[in-house]
Amino acid sequence: PGVPDTYQGTELWDFSLVDPDNRRPVDYDLRAGLLAELTEKFQNPEIGPQGLARELIADLTDSRIKLYTHWRALAARKEHPRLFSSGDYRPALPRGEHEANLFGFFRREGAHTAIVAVPRLTTRLVKPPALPLGREAWGDTELVVHGVAPGRVFRNLFTGETVTTQVHESMTTLKAADLFKSFPIALLLA
Repeated sequence: PGVPDTYQGTELWDFSLVDPDNRRPVDYDLRAGLLAELTEKFQNPEIGPQGLARELIADLTDSRIKLYTHWRALAARKEHPRLFSSGDYRPALPRGEHEANLFGFFRREGAHTAIVAVPRLTTRLVKPPALPLGREAWGDTELVVHGVAPGRVFRNLFTGETVTTQVHESMTTLKAADLFKSFPIALLLA
């Protein structure tokens, strides 16, 4: 609920109340070690982004998925600072069977486009601890991305998978089942 309050030390799950007086010492060595492990697996051709994503969703209790999400999103921002700081912001409109369960937007700056998609109200889609992945969870739900060319290929920064925009009912769209094929959130770069 509300806007998440992220501060130093909450790169892993932290279910305490947010208040500076409740802060505890941060275990920097743990976080540095986990980040080094994630980086190594991400860059390992035998594991790579897809294998790592599968590993992370298999055990959500160890907090690495949150650290991984922050790491990959911040790496994208570092690689394309203008896209994320001053790029044109546009909503991506959900439609279809589970449109109330999908939120998305995209940013564009010059030739660069980033699309973000996240599920919401997921217990309406699947029973915990299951994640809303694939066609079974999403059916015909899609994101409409007005102004993005059909046939444009995007790479999911969390999984390495590619997703291609298509035309459906005269609009450029991305299928939610493709966005969330193997990971519960999507950050796409063209």
